[in-house]
Amino acid sequence: MSKKILLRTIIPPERSDLVYHILYGKQWVGVLLGISEDRNFNKVDPFKIGLVHMLPNSKYSNYFSKSLKRYRIHDNMGYISMTWLRKLSI
Repeated sequence: MSKKILLRTIIPPERSDLVYHILYGKQWVGVLLGISEDRNFNKVDPFKIGLVHMLPNSKYSNYFSKSLKRYRIHDNMGYISMTWLRKLSI
């Protein structure tokens, strides 16, 4: 018998999608407001960062309060690498 291997295609999140963090799981939920490049960290090969607004009254709603100041806008809004974000399917 041949075994079928199912590969899950990772669909990158787009602006206005609900997203979650792959390290924190689906309890970490926010809205992706925009995508840009972080040229301050690496000017030769910048990586993509997403502006995320955390959903209020969730476990990680104040996630950005402990982030670096350059990535934090408010306690509940800031930038995070797109590497860690996945689209939340409802």
